[in-house]
Amino acid sequence: MASLETLRRNWEFQQVFRAGKSIPGREIVLYGLRTKRKRTRFGFSISKKVGCAVVRNQLRRRLREICRAHLVDLKVGWDFVLVARSDAAERDYWALQTAFQQQAQRLGCWSEQTQPAGAL
Repeated sequence: MASLETLRRNWEFQQVFRAGKSIPGREIVLYGLRTKRKRTRFGFSISKKVGCAVVRNQLRRRLREICRAHLVDLKVGWDFVLVARSDAAERDYWALQTAFQQQAQRLGCWSEQTQPAGAL
């Protein structure tokens, strides 16, 4: 099982927000920044507007698992921040996964060898 490296410091999040590219969606907003690192890192931001702590933690676990499962499908050397919107709390795992795949492809960080299901 692949391990997921996460962004932890505020300045790391701010760097992705300022210098990266954003792809908005109904459930999540995906921010991506190409780096010179040999690994891909993820950060998760879930506002209190999304729901209570239990709902936010469930959503964070879902998003983390989606990123972990698709780590091999993404190009190396990117920092991502996933910002959850309030609609994300009402979506199931598969809807969130589809949204992430489509946004990653639009961002240009999805590996050419593995196209997401439903891609043209």
